[in-house]
Amino acid sequence: MWVPGGTFLMGSDAHYAEEAPARPVEVSGFWLARTTVTNADYARFVQDTGYVTVAERPLDPADFPGAPDESEGAGERRAHYWHGDFPWRAEAGYGTTAPVGSYPPNGFGLSD
Repeated sequence: MWVPGGTFLMGSDAHYAEEAPARPVEVSGFWLARTTVTNADYARFVQDTGYVTVAERPLDPADFPGAPDESEGAGERRAHYWHGDFPWRAEAGYGTTAPVGSYPPNGFGLSD
C-alpha cells in the first residue's frame, strides 16, 4: 500500500522530557505491506536470504566505547525488561496475539 508523504508533529511537550520539543517533521511517501509480517513470512525471508539480525551478530567492542566488557560478567544471567504501563495499558481484546487481519483497516487500508 502506498502511504503518501506529509508533515506530522513529532515529540511532545507534555510527557517525557526526552520527547521535547514537539516539532513538525516532513516524511516522504513510502510503500508498506497491508498487514504485519507473520513469523512464517519472516522465517521464509531468512531462509531465502540468509539474513542475520543485529542481535545474532557478534558485537565489536569498538562500536561501543565505554561499555563494560561482556567477559566482566561471565557466567551471570542478565536481562533488560520493562515493567509497568509502557507503552500503555492494553484495551480489552488487545495485548495478546491474534491472526493477521483480525482488526479493521485504517484510512490507508492497512490492518493490524
